Order: sequence, then C-alpha cells, then structure tokens
Amino acid sequence: MKKQLNRLIDCSMCPNMCKFSCPVYLATGSETFTPQKKARLILYREKNLLEDNDGFFDTVFQCALCGSCVVNCQYDDFDIRDFITNERSIAFEKGFVPPLMEKVLENFNKFGNPSGERETIDKGEGEIGFFVSCNTFKDKSILSATEKILNKAHVDVKEFGGGDICCGAPLFFAGDMDGFKKKAEQMEKLIKEKGVKRIITNCPTCIKMMKKHYAEVGVSIGVDIVHTLTFTKELIDEGKLSLKKVENKSITYHDPCILAKDLDILEIPRTILKNIGYSLREPAYTGKDAHCCGGKTKVGDRNTRDAISSMRENELKETKAPEYVSACPTCKDVLKSLQMKDIAEIVGEALE
Repeated sequence: MKKQLNRLIDCSMCPNMCKFSCPVYLATGSETFTPQKKARLILYREKNLLEDNDGFFDTVFQCALCGSCVVNCQYDDFDIRDFITNERSIAFEKGFVPPLMEKVLENFNKFGNPSGERETIDKGEGEIGFFVSCNTFKDKSILSATEKILNKAHVDVKEFGGGDICCGAPLFFAGDMDGFKKKAEQMEKLIKEKGVKRIITNCPTCIKMMKKHYAEVGVSIGVDIVHTLTFTKELIDEGKLSLKKVENKSITYHDPCILAKDLDILEIPRTILKNIGYSLREPAYTGKDAHCCGGKTKVGDRNTRDAISSMRENELKETKAPEYVSACPTCKDVLKSLQMKDIAEIVGEALE
C-alpha cells in the first residue's frame, strides 16, 4: 500500500497530460475533475487539509471509472480508480450519496437489482452458465439473439440471472462496499448451486466485478467467466457457427470502456464483423482510446453523465456510418439515439 501511496503522490505532481483522454474533463472542461487533481485532493483529505468534505466527495463521484487515465498513465503499476472507489466508500459511510445514485440504492434494497424488477431467469441444463445481466434482461433483442446463437451451435447452457440478481456493480460504484460484498456472496452461492464450470455473459461490467472486485472483498466464484463475444468467436473457429456475408455494408463499432481497456477485447469484435463482410468506419477515438458512453450508475452527476454521452454520440456520428454496434448492453441503451445494435444481434442476423 505504501508503494501505491507513493504512486498517488507521483500522480498528484505529474504534468496531468492524461486529462486529454479523460471524458469527464473533455465533457465539462473542469480542471478539478482531472485525474491529477483528484489525486491531489485525495492526498489533502488524508492529511485533513480539506474544509469542504462534501465538495470533495462530489468530485470523486465525477468520474466515469473508464480507465482512460490508466491507459495513458506513465506508471504501469498504478490505477487511480482504486483510490477513487475507496474514497467513494468513505463518502458512503459518512452518508454522502449523490442523488442520482440514491434511486439505484433504493431499488437494490427493495428488489435486489438497480432496475426495480423481480422476474428471474432459471432454465436449461449444461455445464456452461449463461448469466443474464440486468441490462441484458431488459433488452430482449440481445437476449433472444444470444439464445439464437447458442441454439444454432447446439450449446447446452444453464441460463440464470435476470431481474432478481445483480453482480452488484451499482453498489460498488456508489461506495456501498458492505452491500457489494453481500451481493458477491449471494452470486457465489448461486453459481455453486448451478454447478456450472464456465460462465458467459454479455456485460463487461459483470465480468470485471466477478473477476477483480469480488476478490477484493474476499469472494471467489470459482469458475472462469468470459464475454459472449469471446465464446462466439470460439464457436466460429470450431466450425459450430456459419455466417452469411453482407455486401457493400459499412458499420462503426463503439468500444465499451471496460471491454477494451480492462478486458483487452479489441480485435475479436472487429474480426467477427469483417468475417460477416462489414467494412469498419472507425471513430477518431477508438480501441483503448475510445471515450466512455457515460454509463448509467458510474457518474454521480446527471449533467456530467449526459455531457459525456453527448460527446461520445457526436464522435460516433462523425463516421457517418449507416449502422452502429457495440458489445455492451449499457452502451447500447445509453447511445440508443444512434439506433445502436449489440454485436450479438448482428451475428444472430447473419447465421446460416
């Protein structure tokens, strides 16, 4: 921890060039919201040099937790998001929760998920579990397309999740670490009950929560979890899926921040789209440099979140592509004005 604290000091004193990749800074123009300034404020709080604690806590919620600063950091062993989420947990303990996140927490207390729904999916047999995330559950077209892909490849899956179980990510983003740990333990128990040996899901956030952040609260689900993109590519490579070619069609792919920056899944979606016959129109900021869509529960201020979403929407529109696609149900929902599709839908339409 001492080494990381020294890195935080290094971050607070660096030239702050990573701000030019930060969607919060680019969308708001506020120097206070840059990663370097957040690092400096965190150090000030630890040394009891802050007078306006509420103002400070508001600042740590002005972050998309997208990892753009990490990609552009000169230190390979430092992730300021770890410090920011820790400060959010302190804010939560002190009773500071942004109003935008209060409704999410209220839904969790009532329904066990951020959307306020109770229908649970539990069907099928097999050693592979298909975890239906909250946002996939709400987007029936993604769900049906994924089921179509699995059926076409004759893959037996144990489908579970839906509107009554969540990985707990919104609790993590709000700083409710006790609530997050309880959700992680609930998920661990559920997965063990299902008896699956591998899990697939459409949601990059679920994967990061279960792989990285569950371990931080002492929970292990005990099985590998991968994105449905990775699994779909495996099925194609094994000859279990055959895809029809489209002709003279172009498309713009939006990289979800967690999928690209944290899970390093960059080429798989592009390879699949090219195999179907699409030519790609890449936006100015793409791959690991892609800007966040703004998300739903990561940023604590509605105006900031909407400004980030609008900025990314305009960047994608500049490609003038006839179609837009992503690989995250949250991104698809946030950027719905583009009539965005999920790549599972594209693959589903191309199945022979």
